[in-house]
Amino acid sequence: MLRKLLLALAGIGAALSSPTASAEPHTITISKSDTGAIAIGQVGGPDGAAIAKIVQSDLALSGFFSLTDANKAAMVISGGGEGGSLVGKVADHS
Repeated sequence: MLRKLLLALAGIGAALSSPTASAEPHTITISKSDTGAIAIGQVGGPDGAAIAKIVQSDLALSGFFSLTDANKAAMVISGGGEGGSLVGKVADHS
């Protein structure tokens, strides 16, 4: 009985120290199925391109929106920014 227990413990120890046990951690991806299709339209001003990129990235990371082209989007986001102020507009694409 003691021999079987020692063999079992040795097997568990070998399994835990194997390369597969210490490999990269598992990644779990959760995606929401009800995402709103949006597009980033014209963002004016000297910082317009940077603003558009930040807004696009933030909305994509939220998981609530899927970015697409304006013809397929339910909503189009546009606006402008200059001198520390930002003006935005969200319009229904109909």
